[in-house]
Amino acid sequence: MREVAFTLYKIFIHEQRYDIPTTADRMGVSASLIYKWCENKSTPSVEQLRQLFLITEDREILDAILIGTGFIPVRRIAGKTVSPKDIREELLDNHDSLASIHHYLKQALSDGEVSQKEAEKLADLAEQNYREAADLLLVIRPVTTGEAKVNRK
Repeated sequence: MREVAFTLYKIFIHEQRYDIPTTADRMGVSASLIYKWCENKSTPSVEQLRQLFLITEDREILDAILIGTGFIPVRRIAGKTVSPKDIREELLDNHDSLASIHHYLKQALSDGEVSQKEAEKLADLAEQNYREAADLLLVIRPVTTGEAKVNRK
């Protein structure tokens, strides 16, 4: 839950993406409770996290909830158009993520062993790559199934 608290702190306090009193009012909780979640002094229930995501629609909240579970959030873009630029950007992000893993893996294996710290870094990079691959799939899959069209304009 530390990841959730960090994310809530980041989006509510540091970046101020959302107004805490307004969000609390919409959830039917006190603003002080949301501050406690941000400071990791209290833990939101699964239902409260679900409400928080539904109110903000912030992907980072969902990512923080799902981190380490092997699950990825999926949003459907059926009926929409996808630009070649969107596809290109996702492909480049995916390529960069894979290149990071490859580079770090070569570095980690240079002495013939992988230390605990190196293994943790590789796990973080793999998780990042997993998310990038999921983002790419979200853009590409609807095009391949006919649910979305490529807008070539």
